[in-house]
Amino acid sequence: MSEITRNLALTAELTGTELSAVSLMAMEAELSQYPVRAVLDALTRCRRELSGRLTLHAVLERINTSDGRPGADEAWATAILAHDEAETVVWTSEMSMAFSVARPLLDLGDKVGARMAFRDAYERMVIDARRERNPVRWEASLGYDADRRRSVLSSAVEFGRLPAQYAQALLPSPKDSGVVDAIMGNQPLRLVCVDGVMSADEGERQKVLKRIAELKGMLSAKKSAA
Repeated sequence: MSEITRNLALTAELTGTELSAVSLMAMEAELSQYPVRAVLDALTRCRRELSGRLTLHAVLERINTSDGRPGADEAWATAILAHDEAETVVWTSEMSMAFSVARPLLDLGDKVGARMAFRDAYERMVIDARRERNPVRWEASLGYDADRRRSVLSSAVEFGRLPAQYAQALLPSPKDSGVVDAIMGNQPLRLVCVDGVMSADEGERQKVLKRIAELKGMLSAKKSAA
């Protein structure tokens, strides 16, 4: 007898539910398509929360709501930050797609309409993803504020939403930070200085200019894709 079957039988007994051998096997077959840990956690919740009979729907409902996807209101509170190009946002693929639906309304200043459009699209996408048994996938949308990027990515790693190695790769290297700040903030950029005077090291100067051109290309591509 599998661990899922044992826990199903136990949960049925504690909730006063009579399950035939055939029903037990059918439920086990359905639930075996999900991660074992998620099923066992859902059955534990059923034992604590159900006041009536155990049903397959009750178990699946608890599996779905514990898949790591935020509710619509929490998702909107995070997604709306992406309207500020300085902000880095860590969100799910459903949040990102739903925000692309809401963004035009937000651009017009209709925040209420944008929120409603986001909720409708997000909830529909989450239902579809859960029906297809797609696991939650977190991704980062990078803003140009380096300090905010570092803070948001660190929090995402702490909460287990992004792998540390992946987040680290999204942070600007120390040698690039001054260049990024100069480009995005329109600040004067001292390319290569010695005692406050521009260096005559043309090779180093050309290297930095090349890096600036690369970063500008990246920023242009990001804006075009937005």
